[in-house]
Order: sequence, then C-alpha cells, then structure tokens
Amino acid sequence: MKYLFLYYHNLTEFVRGINTYNLVKNKIILSFILSCCFSYADNQWLTLTKNQELTISGMATFKNGYIVVHDNKTPDQPYVSYIDDKYNFKKINWDRKSKNVFPFDLEGLTRIPLYLNQFILMESSGKCFRVKVDPENLKMSLVEAFRLPFVTKEHNLEGIELQLISGVYFIVYGDRGSDNRPSTLFTGKYNVETNKVSDVSSFIISFPKPKTNKRNIADLAIDKSNNLWAAATSDPGDIGPFQTFIYKVGSFSNSGDLIIKKPLFPKLFFKGQKVEALMVSDNLLYMMTDNESFGASFLRSSNSDIR
Repeated sequence: MKYLFLYYHNLTEFVRGINTYNLVKNKIILSFILSCCFSYADNQWLTLTKNQELTISGMATFKNGYIVVHDNKTPDQPYVSYIDDKYNFKKINWDRKSKNVFPFDLEGLTRIPLYLNQFILMESSGKCFRVKVDPENLKMSLVEAFRLPFVTKEHNLEGIELQLISGVYFIVYGDRGSDNRPSTLFTGKYNVETNKVSDVSSFIISFPKPKTNKRNIADLAIDKSNNLWAAATSDPGDIGPFQTFIYKVGSFSNSGDLIIKKPLFPKLFFKGQKVEALMVSDNLLYMMTDNESFGASFLRSSNSDIR
C-alpha cells in the first residue's frame, strides 16, 4: 500500500509537471505571437521626426511628396515644409514680396482644385493665407489673406478642406471643441476669384469618443465620393497619452449640402498617436501627427475596409 501511494504521488507530480510545462510553453508562445502582432501594428507608423517644431497639423500632396504646416507661433520657427519621397523635411520660405507675412498657429491646409500648386493655409483663429508654391525653389508667394466667416474668439479651428462639387467650390472648416463644449462645423461656398465664403451653414458636433481631453475635430478630409472624414483626438498635454478616432461624419450631396451620418461611431482607433493631418486620395487614408514632445509620425492605410 505504501509503494502504491508513492507510485500514485510520483505519477501525480509527473503529470502536474507536464501540465505546468505545457502551460508555461503555451504562455511563452502566446506572448511571442502577441508581441509580434502588436509590434507589426505599431511599426506601421513611420516616425518622421522627433523635433517638436516640425510636428504636423495639416497636409496635402505636393510634387512627389507632401506639403505640411506646423502650428508654431514665432517668426524664427518653420511654418510650412515639404516632405519628399524619402521623408526628408525641407522648409518652404516666403518669397521676397511676402517675407513680412507671419502666420500664427497654422492648424489647417487644403489644396485648391484646378489651381496648380495653390493652397489655403489656415490659422486657428480663422485667418487664412492663399498661397502659390514654386516647386523648383520651394518659395511661396501670398496671393491673398482672408478670414473665414462666423468664427468667434471661442472657436479654435483645426480642420479645413476644399472640394469641387458639380462645378462649385465648397469649403468646410471646424472648431476643435473640448470636454466642456461641442465642436462647430461650418460649410459654405468658396469663390475662387474673390476668396469670399458665402451661404454658410453650421452643425454642432460631439463625437462619443474620446471621452476626455476631447478635440472633436483635429482635421477634416473629403474623399472622391464627397464623404467627409474627421480625426478626433484625446490631447491631455505635451506628453500625452494621446488617442485618435477616425470618423466618417457624413457626405455632401451634388448640390453641396452636408448630410450628417447618424449615429456617429469611430471607424478607426489609434493609441499613442494624435492625428492632426488627414487626407484621402486614391482610396488611401493618409495621416500625420502632432505628437508634441514625441515629434511626428505618418501612416498610409487603405480606407476600403472602413466605409
């Protein structure tokens, strides 16, 4: 009986050892798989710079790369840069005629369709600069400065987009909002000859996510089907932690009326990134970030799975 007990005890310990080994082995394998998967997902984001002066708050295609704006506030800091196909930054300076123009806190950028190398740069205050950029010497000239209508001191604009619909230019611009107040989204007609905005409509927007440190509108983009997209962020300060939620806000009709999609829910979520530059082109979603103390990053993703 004694030997039978010892046999049973040893057998139990042996089986328990095997189970423990398998459990540990499975945990190691699972941890390895998860680490590979999360590393791959994280590595989709390309670090563009760790320089806070070069963080990005608006983007558009230009030459074989991108033109971007920075939300800097002093004349000695860069306002606009060109990022080439190797992801090198090159500062775009004013030409001699425009050298005394000093934008403050540029938060948005949109190209002007059918006007080659012409863009609108937008301050958070709603002041805009229509510029033409020379692709050879990377100099920009001021065409005209103008203000967007119905923007008050309460507003802090962060998104702008221009779209040609049925032969008419329509503009959309948005206030970022906060935890305490929703965002205001404006749409109107843009006269490309006079740079005047008319027939303005406004919409109150408050996305369900993020829940705290809300910036409902960090940027706006319109795709070729006239769908309006928005990046909403959680921004607690220079060291984060940041979050970004991508929304399909609605769509523009052929007459330029914005139809808000209801209910609004996020299509994409990114942890640790604060997207302030959003663009849709050729069924691809392009995103660049203002990650404050951590610099700027870039992601190009297919939007075919989030329609």
